[in-house]
Amino acid sequence: MLENDDAMLDWRDYFDHHTLPLSRRNLSRWPHHPTGYRQVMAEYSDQASLLAQKLLELISESLGLPRQSWWPSGVEDGNWVTVQPVPSAIIVMLADQTEIITNGVYRSAEHPTITNSSRARLSLATFHGPTKLKKVSPFPRLTSPHLLDKIP
Repeated sequence: MLENDDAMLDWRDYFDHHTLPLSRRNLSRWPHHPTGYRQVMAEYSDQASLLAQKLLELISESLGLPRQSWWPSGVEDGNWVTVQPVPSAIIVMLADQTEIITNGVYRSAEHPTITNSSRARLSLATFHGPTKLKKVSPFPRLTSPHLLDKIP
């Protein structure tokens, strides 16, 4: 029982399985049903990986960096902006690693999701980034003083 009506609950049903890197993709641990699930999810994860690589190339290009230079916003004027869901949309949320690597040129996203208790929602999240052991630091070309002046 909640003692405070303002408390936030972690309300979700979920399962996860590794799709990438391929060395961690173990199809025998993926659901057998519905028929075709494994094939569709493997293809989806491969395409999501290609999309992530393309987005990283575009981010690099926008910074004047080589396209492969670092491959392996939600708040406006300080206020949260409500975003209406768009059916079948792909939402890209940049993580802290991107903010660090770009030295703050691109900001990481905060993700305060509000649950709708009267309507179900299905989300399929994929994560792309360096390994846990990889040290992340600003790209050297993005640490010049004139660039730092432009970062809020």
